[in-house]
Amino acid sequence: MFNKNKLYLIPISLLATMSLTSYANDEEKIKNFIKEFQENPSVVLDKIPEKIKISENVNKISRFSEKEITSKDFIEKKDQVRSEIISKQLANSENSLVIPYSDYPAYEDPRSFVDYPQNFINNIHIIDTKNITQAQLPFTPWSDSYWPLYQGSITYRYADPNVPRSSNIKDFDNYVLKQRPASSLIAENRIDMLSPAEKYDLLMGDKNFSLTNSVLSGIRGRNPEGWEGICHGWAPVSYMYKRPTRSVTVQNTEGVQITFRPSDIKALNSLLWANLNVNTKFSGQRCNDKNPPKDANGRIVSQDCFDSNPAAFHLALVNQIGINKRSFIFDASFDYTVWNQPILGYKYVYYNVLTGQVSNKAESVMIKNTDYTTDAFAQYRSGKSAYIVGVKASIDYMVETSPSKANSDSPSQDGISRVEYYYDLEITQDGTITGGEWYQNAHPDFMWTPVAGQDVSSRTVPKTGLNYGAEFAYHNFWWNNNPRSPMKEWLPYSARAAQAYSVPLENVVHNLNAWSAYPVVNNQAPENCAQQPCIPKVYSWYRN
Repeated sequence: MFNKNKLYLIPISLLATMSLTSYANDEEKIKNFIKEFQENPSVVLDKIPEKIKISENVNKISRFSEKEITSKDFIEKKDQVRSEIISKQLANSENSLVIPYSDYPAYEDPRSFVDYPQNFINNIHIIDTKNITQAQLPFTPWSDSYWPLYQGSITYRYADPNVPRSSNIKDFDNYVLKQRPASSLIAENRIDMLSPAEKYDLLMGDKNFSLTNSVLSGIRGRNPEGWEGICHGWAPVSYMYKRPTRSVTVQNTEGVQITFRPSDIKALNSLLWANLNVNTKFSGQRCNDKNPPKDANGRIVSQDCFDSNPAAFHLALVNQIGINKRSFIFDASFDYTVWNQPILGYKYVYYNVLTGQVSNKAESVMIKNTDYTTDAFAQYRSGKSAYIVGVKASIDYMVETSPSKANSDSPSQDGISRVEYYYDLEITQDGTITGGEWYQNAHPDFMWTPVAGQDVSSRTVPKTGLNYGAEFAYHNFWWNNNPRSPMKEWLPYSARAAQAYSVPLENVVHNLNAWSAYPVVNNQAPENCAQQPCIPKVYSWYRN
């Protein structure tokens, strides 16, 4: 029987055989793809890339209805969320129909997108010396619910067996505020059945349940659709913050014990990042055209809907994931299954675009531009490059899961999927990657990530300059002792943040996340640390 705690040494000869088998499988698949593409490029271009379930926790239920998928209305829905992430600074109506060429434009320069641009490499031969044809983050971003608005977002009582089974926000609104208000559950000592928002309000001693009411009032009357939620908050915070790994029990000023499960803490994190501003970098444009213009081969010729250029995407992969070991988020306008997904890792092989021969070194299989006589994209080549090489890239990415009543969380509970993309790269005489072409229209066309070192804040609690008082304690992560609880002086600020931004106080959530991210050692829970402040000196919520 295999022992997971024992180190098994695999003979080099066996590893070589495994590698050759993998290459053989890749080569056969690529040759079939080339054949199909040459026979009917428009059909191949319009195929939705296959998704492979890597973990058993992947939710197969689409966020879009069959009607939204068949009508392609999902493209416009996705663009609505994208517009919240960025303000469209480039590509207006005058240039949206300009036929794009294969080299990436200056505004899409991946050097300015990735963290630590001083480490950026865009020469394919230098990249190949780094042995990063496959790479994975040293940690796993955590999965979470997208907290659909029709269920009340983070006011949803996922642990309540009597919660309405409905897609109408009115049913949840009525249940939470009238039929079964939080006060009745508290009186019955059923605090574990409260929603993440209600638990936070209870922790702060907020009798008006300001956060709960603010979240619901922002949804009430909107008749939200099934796709609406806070995935744009979950996606970045899943890798910017450490994973909440265990439940944390704290008290409010009245001595009421409240247990925050990992799902509760994740929900509060996601809401913070969905509703507060953060300095963000992006690459790509907005696309809300359900039927963008195409050429005779089926290639999209709208610059907005062609982005991101495959060279920009490839260089973001190898530099951000492979070299910097930091994630980023990608979206594909024409793929209803890929939407604001954090990337976990990748693996790619190069291939000869004529023969399908594969290699982990571009030099072995790239061909001269002039030799690519069957090039369906010849009219778009910029002329700057001398060589072309094909790439088959497998991308592993995080997907949403349902909230859980579990008291612990680990990567084994995450949802992970894999998608394969085919594209080519254009290479100059000296090896610089200048551009490329997608062989699938449902490709990544938008990438974004918060700037490294960024965090969110409502700036509700003022910094007084004093080294004492409730405000000083808040900014220095001091809680009350005996019991360990938030200070009652924070309540007005908490209510203000909830009413103005529909968010909790960030430092309260930071405390919960930092405590949850660390284990109990020698019966000493981080939330009961002997000497305050224990955050961020000992424990931290932020992933460096």
